[in-house]
Amino acid sequence: MYKEKIRQLCQEQTDLSDEDIEMLISKATDLLENKDFQDHDVFIDVKNSYSDNAVVIFHKKPNEESSLYEQEVVGEIAILENEPGVIRTLETGLPSIGFSAVSQEGLSIHQRVFPITRDKRVIGSLIVESDSSKSLPHRFSLIMRNEGDDYQISELSTVDDRLSFMAYMDVAILVFDDKGYLIYCNPASSSLYKQQLGYKDSLLGMHYDNLILDSTMFDELDFSHSKHIQSSKLVSYSSYFFSIRKQLLADGLMMVTYKDVTDEQQKEVALNMEKDAVREANHRV
Repeated sequence: MYKEKIRQLCQEQTDLSDEDIEMLISKATDLLENKDFQDHDVFIDVKNSYSDNAVVIFHKKPNEESSLYEQEVVGEIAILENEPGVIRTLETGLPSIGFSAVSQEGLSIHQRVFPITRDKRVIGSLIVESDSSKSLPHRFSLIMRNEGDDYQISELSTVDDRLSFMAYMDVAILVFDDKGYLIYCNPASSSLYKQQLGYKDSLLGMHYDNLILDSTMFDELDFSHSKHIQSSKLVSYSSYFFSIRKQLLADGLMMVTYKDVTDEQQKEVALNMEKDAVREANHRV
């Protein structure tokens, strides 16, 4: 029955091809048959083609632990304000690890979200959820001790006075250290991520890979070419448009600025549509 439900929801609410849908069904089957994430609620979400939301097409409950959900959630929507990590992964194709979220039943949860891709396109997201009371604290930095995967949690120190002037700028500004962890964000960036993008955690201490909106991971940045880092690009994200610029600073720091250009882009689209309509009218005359 889950296979038919996935087909039905994808055909009704997305523009995914039959091959895409079959791959999502295969992913759901794999989750049911193997032991991955067996103690967690696991979901597959897809982007709704008619809105900026996602829709739940599959849910696997824990094998032994109690599920975080009492009601059926397949077919329910996931919105940016409640599940920022899900929308971010569907928009960028990047993993979103350790995001706080609010479930369809109003529970406070933490999510690990991974992209499901086919032919280099994001066709869905795999979400692993856990009770927020059993997860990491909201403000932390993950620092590697040795060469392995053993981490310790430590508070970040505040950035020095050299960056204090940025607090008064109306563009969102993020400053990362040479390992990619956020050490400073101005009030405009906090407002952007929390009010517009739905982030619920403290931004300080988050990694670049959990914050950037243009599909580039920290390890992919070429710091040997300053032009590559300083270039600006226009990014579409959910219902927003942002002009993003990256710039190298002293001491190995990197600054990323976001300017919301949604209004300008919407006006440009409307103007182009008007021009096309006039051109078509003239052609018909």
